[in-house]
Amino acid sequence: MVFARRLRALRKAHGLSQRELAAVFGFAPSTIAMYESAQRSPDLGTLSRLAEFFAVSLDYLVRESPGPELPPELQAFLTRESSRPYLYLAKELADEGLEPDQVRELSRVIKQISGKR
Repeated sequence: MVFARRLRALRKAHGLSQRELAAVFGFAPSTIAMYESAQRSPDLGTLSRLAEFFAVSLDYLVRESPGPELPPELQAFLTRESSRPYLYLAKELADEGLEPDQVRELSRVIKQISGKR
């Protein structure tokens, strides 16, 4: 059941339909539907490919409490190519020693300057 729930959440967080996800892996759309309804379980190779695709651990896919994980929407953000500049900026700010409150304030100022409040 954990796998079915997590697969559905990850797929939705990435904005993919069952048909689109199935196409990525060369599956029939019904395969994804069966995975998400817990009527069928993938083999280890497929689990590994899914974990890599969604940038999560195998533990996260199959275990109830593998430890702290990012919410699916953040996992989706981290795996998008378009997010890369933001990740490098976050790393640079962290390396400079900015505290989270300082980063939030910087974000507020940027929004104010750009008129996006």
